[in-house]
Amino acid sequence: MYDAAGPPGPRHTPDMGTAGHANQYRTKPKPNGSRPPVPQLTQTDTGQQPCSQLWGARDCSVLVGPPSWSHHHHPTLQMRRIAASQPQCPPAALGWLARDPDRIVRYKTAENLGTPPAALELLARDPDEGVRWTVAFRPDCTLAVAELLARDEDYGVRIEIARNAHCPPRVLARLANNPDKAIRWRTAQNPSCPPATLAALAADTDLSLRKAVADNPSSPPETLKRLLQDPQLIVAQAAAANPNCPRAALAMWQLAHSGTP
Repeated sequence: MYDAAGPPGPRHTPDMGTAGHANQYRTKPKPNGSRPPVPQLTQTDTGQQPCSQLWGARDCSVLVGPPSWSHHHHPTLQMRRIAASQPQCPPAALGWLARDPDRIVRYKTAENLGTPPAALELLARDPDEGVRWTVAFRPDCTLAVAELLARDEDYGVRIEIARNAHCPPRVLARLANNPDKAIRWRTAQNPSCPPATLAALAADTDLSLRKAVADNPSSPPETLKRLLQDPQLIVAQAAAANPNCPRAALAMWQLAHSGTP
């Protein structure tokens, strides 16, 4: 059983923006300590000037085309990498870049907040787990993309979609029934978790899950009222500290525990 701090999981790496800094492409460690392969970027890959300044091109779409390039020999590989990170890159161009044979291009496309939903669905099926992991962090996670990631073969991808605050409630409800405790724990922590799902997780036999529900700012009052009676004091105390805890129930709990150290 995990302690109240919860089960282990991959570390969270912030920065969902489109800035092309090399440290944004360090993939997150898995629970077992291994990492997906890390793409290597060069200083010239991280330029953020507009396409017109870089190549005299008015439009990023002039740099992309059918995914039949030999990325080891194509002279515009660096250009495609930069185009994929450009906020003004057209959706149609990003759609091609999502199919690029170069994984760094696909990483950058997965990070680009202008990437259209159809391209994100493609990236959610990408053979590189780090690309799929990047999609799982996005704030514009659609139902179709979230459902793909919730069924991902990679444990870390499933963890990250469970903790994504923009994950659709329908997908979170399914993740709450996952046999893996760590995934249920991440779901219980998610502020977007539906009230009915949080109520069900509050009945879990695992201490860390009940504690996570008690801490969740979206937990409904009735659920917190029930958690005030939890046999584990740390869970009851967390429920008492939650702003959603009903005042009447909280007053009775405080009176009953007034002598508790």
